[in-house]
Amino acid sequence: MPDRCRLGRPVPPVPADADRRENLYQLDPGVVRLRRLFRAAAEAQSAAGA
Repeated sequence: MPDRCRLGRPVPPVPADADRRENLYQLDPGVVRLRRLFRAAAEAQSAAGA
């Protein structure tokens, strides 16, 4: 990952827990719903195979 952005400014590091603190915008609830559906399907597949 480059240490500078296109404007020459330093790029701050991404916190390890960044995915835990997502900001939701107007279009994001649909993405959240898809993630939940995919997670439920993966958990169902995992439970069926275990």
